[in-house]
Amino acid sequence: MFITYNPGRYDGVLVLIPDAIGFEDIGWDPDMSGTHYMGKHAYYYAELVGPDSSDQYTIRQSHNDCTPSCANGNTTSKDLRWNGSDYVA
Repeated sequence: MFITYNPGRYDGVLVLIPDAIGFEDIGWDPDMSGTHYMGKHAYYYAELVGPDSSDQYTIRQSHNDCTPSCANGNTTSKDLRWNGSDYVA
């Protein structure tokens, strides 16, 4: 199950993965202290793409290098695909 969220600037995608007692832990990243932007199954600055011809979804995650500034920075993206346990590049 996918949930699109927006903490204020960019959209993100939460992936809810069923387990025996409900859903796996989102795994919020402790290095993002107080933000709740990213985690093991939380992809910030991302969008859901799909499904493709095999009914699979891709998460397209972007990154802005903010050089020389965030307004003029270079934005790149990578597509993350499901490997059976996680979305990976």
